[in-house]
Amino acid sequence: MPSFPKPKFDLAYSVSKEIEALRNYRDTKEGRQIPAKSPNRLLLATWNIANLGLQKRRKKDHQLLAEIISWFDIVALQEVHDNLEGLRGIQEHLPPSWRALFSDRAGNQERMAYLYDSNKIALQEKVGEIAIPVAEQKHIKLKGMTRKFQGFDRNPYLAAFQAGTFHFLLVNVHLYFGKATKKADLERRGPWKRMPHPVGLI
Repeated sequence: MPSFPKPKFDLAYSVSKEIEALRNYRDTKEGRQIPAKSPNRLLLATWNIANLGLQKRRKKDHQLLAEIISWFDIVALQEVHDNLEGLRGIQEHLPPSWRALFSDRAGNQERMAYLYDSNKIALQEKVGEIAIPVAEQKHIKLKGMTRKFQGFDRNPYLAAFQAGTFHFLLVNVHLYFGKATKKADLERRGPWKRMPHPVGLI
């Protein structure tokens, strides 16, 4: 996505107070109730952090982003800019066991990435992109679609991981949004909504 305009004011806040508020929101009944980490539980999330690496963020901004990411074992990120400054800024505030895996740049100079705790999760051999050859696109027919499938705006990024004895494959997808009132735009991102039980899709 093109960069949002920079705010005309400096957002001042206390990192410690914001982290305390975030943790309360995480743990209370009124909040998200995200489970605590456990050896027998795998916590994963997906997060589109707009303009990560394109828009200038401060050290304390990266610290807050890292705080939320640290609640999980693995997080799929979208809108990671070709400039990895934002991703590296977050990593500085995560424990040393956290690793990054990211794709080549695609549309809008963006990458997709995974941040994961290597103390809990091991990267396996299978890593790649899902690309449908043009000659094969004509065979893809999805219920409710009036337009022909014309490929992905950004190829989904897949990677295999292991946590204990559990082997799993994740697919990181950043869909085209467009306008909610425009049928062509809705159908352009529609295939993923119509796929039955997309195992491992986040």
